[in-house]
Amino acid sequence: MNGRGATIEVIGVVAELPRNHEYGLRFSFDVEKTLTPQATVPRHIYLSTYFDQDATARNHARANAGN
Repeated sequence: MNGRGATIEVIGVVAELPRNHEYGLRFSFDVEKTLTPQATVPRHIYLSTYFDQDATARNHARANAGN
């Protein structure tokens, strides 16, 4: 199974606290079990969240309004 663009369900634990990067957060995750049949997932992966750049800019502008 090619995991690119596919939803793969796993169970595991966050291995380290999230770290900020330019567009969101990234954290280390230890996979304990893969729930998706025929999917192969490494035991240790990095997961990222990405902020909505337009929403982030709007919120920043609102926070600085009137300064």
